[in-house]
Amino acid sequence: ETGYDEVNKKWLGYDWVVKRTLPESREQQIYVDPMYMGKSNKPLGINPFSLRNGDLFITACSIPPNLNAALPGFAFTSGLLTTRTSFLQMYGYFEIEAIVPQAPYLVPAFWLLPFDKSWPPEVDVFEAPGHEPGTIITTIHAKDAAGKFLHTGCRLAFQDFDKAFHKYGVLWLPDRLIFYIDRKPVSIVSSPVTFNKPMYMLANLAVGGNWVGFKNSTDGMPVSMVVRDMAAYTLDKAKTCSIVQGGVRECQGI
Repeated sequence: ETGYDEVNKKWLGYDWVVKRTLPESREQQIYVDPMYMGKSNKPLGINPFSLRNGDLFITACSIPPNLNAALPGFAFTSGLLTTRTSFLQMYGYFEIEAIVPQAPYLVPAFWLLPFDKSWPPEVDVFEAPGHEPGTIITTIHAKDAAGKFLHTGCRLAFQDFDKAFHKYGVLWLPDRLIFYIDRKPVSIVSSPVTFNKPMYMLANLAVGGNWVGFKNSTDGMPVSMVVRDMAAYTLDKAKTCSIVQGGVRECQGI
């Protein structure tokens, strides 16, 4: 279990590989930050994040040969943003404004997960799988009242989304979820009865894996998803939670 280590002043699980990829999907990237050590005994100094004119670049790169031993089993590094330790919300509008890359073997995404590590629920506000060019996918993963898994979503034709900033959002209501692109509704699904937990936001750029195939070259690298804004808006009866040290939640609302 994760939590805050008062002695070492760090979150438990920080160095665990399982926290930095999706092993079941066999993704080829590992999510890093400058302090990540991998199998080394010192920080590797790889920073997938950079700011340019106020925009945040999440960049996927090939692993340099001299770091292969420190990052065994991976071919690429990338970055993932999460509000798990700072912000949760049940119901409301969640949105990212970004230039989303479009290329084979990439899976850029903006999504929501619950704090307690249960799965499902999950809301994929958007995914742009590289093996389906010109396609944005919106999905929810859930269980019904009997415990049966549900996967519901839409495939949306959207050409040249990698050429400019666009806004991708979801309005999560007690009875339905409405997905938006550029503040225009594009799909709607009923909210399962098990969608009753505050969730946090994630934005990431994955490379390769079971879904999109395995990238065997460095062509097209490095590649970036550019984030201009990531925000959440409350409803009158929304529940919002702040994460305090040790993982304890302070909630207001319902």
